[in-house]
Amino acid sequence: MLLVTMTIFGFLTAKYRNIRRFKFQLSIFILLYIIGEIFELYKFPILSTSLPYIGPQFHITAALFLAIMLWLRLYSGRRNEYKMIDKFESVEQDDLEGTNGNM
Repeated sequence: MLLVTMTIFGFLTAKYRNIRRFKFQLSIFILLYIIGEIFELYKFPILSTSLPYIGPQFHITAALFLAIMLWLRLYSGRRNEYKMIDKFESVEQDDLEGTNGNM
């Protein structure tokens, strides 16, 4: 099952080759996480002796990649002055009456 999902997300990563696309970045994150799961579940004798904690290290790398990716996307969005949808604005009664009358 892990190999099938790794193949799917590997294909998606190859399809969206632009590193600035969110789909590509998420595919990289999921690939790193799946690789960590494979190393954690299947103890490879060659790697388990020299690198005993390689599975959890891949998980930590995937989490750091996700955090940095999201932080950079937020930073670049604010730097370029894109409008963020992170606050609620109150709706006045006049605004509601104006929309209902136009229908």
